[in-house]
Amino acid sequence: MAQIFAAFLITSAIGTLLAIILTLIRSLTRKLFSGTWHYYIWLAVLIVMILPIRLELPEPSLNEPQISYNEIEINDISENTKAPTIKKEEGKPSAIRSAQSFFIKNGTLFAFIWLICAVILFLIKLIRYRSFLKRIYKNSEEISCPEVRSYTKRKIRTRVSDKICSPFIVGLIKPTLMLPKKDMTPLQLNNILAHEMTHLRRNDILYKWFCIIVKSIHWFNPAIYLICEQINIDCEISCDLAVVRVMDEQQEKNYIETILSLLSQNNSKSIPMTTGMTGKETLKRRFIMVKNKAKISKKAAIISTVLAVLILLAALLASGILNGAFGSAGDENKTEICALVKEIKDDMIVLDIVEYITAEDTERIAELSLTESDLINGYYIHNDGTETEEYFLTDSTIYSFIDWKNDFVKEGEDRHFLGNKADFVKYMNTYENAQPKMPFFIVVSGNKIVSITENIMM
Repeated sequence: MAQIFAAFLITSAIGTLLAIILTLIRSLTRKLFSGTWHYYIWLAVLIVMILPIRLELPEPSLNEPQISYNEIEINDISENTKAPTIKKEEGKPSAIRSAQSFFIKNGTLFAFIWLICAVILFLIKLIRYRSFLKRIYKNSEEISCPEVRSYTKRKIRTRVSDKICSPFIVGLIKPTLMLPKKDMTPLQLNNILAHEMTHLRRNDILYKWFCIIVKSIHWFNPAIYLICEQINIDCEISCDLAVVRVMDEQQEKNYIETILSLLSQNNSKSIPMTTGMTGKETLKRRFIMVKNKAKISKKAAIISTVLAVLILLAALLASGILNGAFGSAGDENKTEICALVKEIKDDMIVLDIVEYITAEDTERIAELSLTESDLINGYYIHNDGTETEEYFLTDSTIYSFIDWKNDFVKEGEDRHFLGNKADFVKYMNTYENAQPKMPFFIVVSGNKIVSITENIMM
């Protein structure tokens, strides 16, 4: 769970950075590309924010310690092994270690808070939407509007209400056109239908639902609220430009007058999950865009499409690489440690790191003033403290252990067993107090466990 949350933190940052870049170059792209491009380029931002992909560069494999398969009973292990200790990792600032430790200990808590808030916010949106539908259907009546068939072959219900000031379409699966209960000329009705059916044809309601989902996931990021607001504005602008593209000057004027007459009495903001027209604060921008509309050449359209695809791929690539780097932080400095497993809790493992000293480590033997009796079994486990460290277990962590009691392999078969996390937890429980007296050889990468290997110590 903590890893998923961390991945979304990265996608949130990448999406925010992409949104900032698009905003900074907007004055340039507005002159070159269409309103439709500016509307759908935000879809690339949303896709980046909701796809926590992970890309990792291939790395040379780390040699695992050789395992000797001798028949040794677990009771043969020396009872003189001292209590475990921590061997401090060199070269890493204490501030970084503290930060890593804090994230390991609290990452799962933060992740659950994030998930709970995301679910609650989405449910609130859903409940409000259902309440709005119930209210609007209660205060409206269905009418026949044969003019709709001139714009779409889809089955569209039409309702009128005196509780609304501007038209909109509501309903993702069964769309309903809501019209204000007021007198309209045939020209005004056709302008309204041209606008709303353009929304319907482009599946703008689906786009807005997607926006709501992404906003719920990234509720902690202020940028997503600004992005969704800009999407609503660009939605209306691009819709206007699509409608007036085939109109002459007089028709454009009539269209603008229709919008103005509808929004002049509307002081409310846009209605979420509908095609409701935005308020009067965006009218000026919409009219300017309609007035200054320019025909986009086929070449410019192709370039804009290619650029949008490249932007999306580049952002996904950056997000994937960063997620991969985070997921394998410090992989370039993989370290093998010797440690006792003190506890496994969810996706974390508590280790008591020790020092494994063999007869070949003459300098270390001299430093510790060890004697032959200390290395009677060919090794010495040095431990001068009682502190523990916590690491993440990942889906790719490798678990390799000796099946002393034949819980996983049959009698007479090779006791060395390669299993998953559940197998390893079960294996740990075969020890008294789930704490073996002998350490494991563990490969760590940053704050994550790459592999856990139990070797027969000679």
